[in-house]
Amino acid sequence: MYQSTKRAVIEFTKCIGCPFNLKATGNNVRVMAICPGATFDGFENNIEGKKALEQEIEELITSGEEIPNPNRKLIIQSPDYYKAAFFHVMKNGKNGEIWIAENEEPPRLTHFFTQY
Repeated sequence: MYQSTKRAVIEFTKCIGCPFNLKATGNNVRVMAICPGATFDGFENNIEGKKALEQEIEELITSGEEIPNPNRKLIIQSPDYYKAAFFHVMKNGKNGEIWIAENEEPPRLTHFFTQY
């Protein structure tokens, strides 16, 4: 269910952000989506809580894998990282773009096949 809702946000962003809709509305509002990785927001106010969260997320990510990915990184990012990523996307993003902000790396633009 969680993955379905994320995909719905991506598709909705692409639909609203398509060039046709931008021309049809005649406004300069940009629509973008940021897909954040795991972010520790302090709801567990101790390091044990953060480690438990990391373990739970790791188990969720790897539960469906037949062959584990040895190169996978899982970094629980801070709200400050996400805030900086958000401002980066607001400054550099274009209408209809989907960005990924994870593992405290610079946000990256994703590309999906779109047929209008």
